[in-house]
Amino acid sequence: MKIAIAHYHLDPGGVSSVACAQASLLREGPDADDAILVASSPPRDGSRAPFHRVPGLAYDSSGRGPAGATSLDLANEIQAALARAFPGGADLLIFHNPLIAKNRSLIGALRELSQRGLPLLLEIHDFAEDFRPDVYASAQEYPEDCLYAALGTRDRVALAASGLGSAATFLLPNPIAEPSAFEPRLGYAAEVARGRNTVLYPVRAIGRKNLGEALLLSLFLPEGAEIAVTLPPKSPFDLPTYNAWKNLAARKSLRIRFEAGLGASLEELYSLSYAALSVSVKEGFGYAFVEPSVRGLPLVGRAIPHLAADFRSSGLALSGLYDELRVPASDLALGPLEMRLEARIAALRSAYAPALPAERLGPMLDRLRSPFLGTTLDFGRLDPSSQADYVELLAENQNAIRRFQALNPFVGKLLLAQSSPELLTAERDAAVGAFSPARHRALLREACRKALEIHGCAELEASPVGGGKNEVAHRSIDKARLLERMLVPEGFFLGAG
Repeated sequence: MKIAIAHYHLDPGGVSSVACAQASLLREGPDADDAILVASSPPRDGSRAPFHRVPGLAYDSSGRGPAGATSLDLANEIQAALARAFPGGADLLIFHNPLIAKNRSLIGALRELSQRGLPLLLEIHDFAEDFRPDVYASAQEYPEDCLYAALGTRDRVALAASGLGSAATFLLPNPIAEPSAFEPRLGYAAEVARGRNTVLYPVRAIGRKNLGEALLLSLFLPEGAEIAVTLPPKSPFDLPTYNAWKNLAARKSLRIRFEAGLGASLEELYSLSYAALSVSVKEGFGYAFVEPSVRGLPLVGRAIPHLAADFRSSGLALSGLYDELRVPASDLALGPLEMRLEARIAALRSAYAPALPAERLGPMLDRLRSPFLGTTLDFGRLDPSSQADYVELLAENQNAIRRFQALNPFVGKLLLAQSSPELLTAERDAAVGAFSPARHRALLREACRKALEIHGCAELEASPVGGGKNEVAHRSIDKARLLERMLVPEGFFLGAG
């Protein structure tokens, strides 16, 4: 097959790394495909696949593409690049994360390319419907008659229930490369003697990574231990909050080290760590839940329930994860918190109103207040300002510490990260078996074949519609139904954007 794998850019990051890995995997073996990469910028760490630049795929802030380009302009630019790469034409275009409107011309361009006869496989890492109104394309219908691949079960079910059905959806988890070193860590008491005193949080510290919770947990570290966060955010939007966390940690002498990944490789940091941490509230695939396992590190922190369910069904125990951290409402400034909650709901109402009539959207938004009622609240759902105030209270007030520990008695032992070699070995074997590059390649090729079948059926399949005319039976997403699947209280966190 002649396959183009595309993304907005190929700068370092999770989605870009998956796109590059897929292109390399498809080009391997005796039955190799002719796979290329397409984006506005080339991969910085190199790739075995040829790269073709399409400047119009870059992120935009104008609403009409990087230089005011229309969807038709972008479709023509993509098609020209594919014609240069494949003189006989591409068999398939795989596009990563197309429903996040970072480029407002893209969705229309993909629809146009599909209508011109190019089969599409659209791999969904994130949904704008999942409380990301800033990148919601409210006025555009999503591409139809193509295959939508989801990273996890929840997302595939949501896509299928939103009008695609099971036939036009596919479960395609990301691949995990097995590192050369696997060394089971036995917990802080055993590992500190080997020079390992770090709980590693290997993330870029954007809003959804819930950095305030890492600061809170640092108050409960064993003597001499630290939490290390690897990378700062890149976006100017995230920097003020990140700098505020750094300032709070410095003022209160919290044992948390920032930007550890700027002076050491990730492999070096893992080698010096006795455990890994994840307190993120939103992820696409959830590398943070599985990558420590293939290195031998126990994972502690917050579960994302629908992702944890997938990993546990694949054989990972994830026994060091909790579902929530309860805090007394009486220890919070509820007035300011309520104002921030109402401002967020108003923003959601404005963005999503075009997709749903008020009588359907209103009750959905009303239900979002439910996690913020009662005598205790989940710390992870709070906005950063409320989180910072509470961390400062805990750092100063032993009575507040005791109230928190009474609600969360597991915290005292959590960061000791005690485990066994047998459990960690079993988790490593499960992760390697379920998410190996070889397995991913097989699934990806199956998805490619299915995408071609769907496109062929869309061209040939006709159904009688009123007036006696034959029209194509479209496989499409009902955006209102998808929004109703995603806009639910369990997914609502004020600090995640």
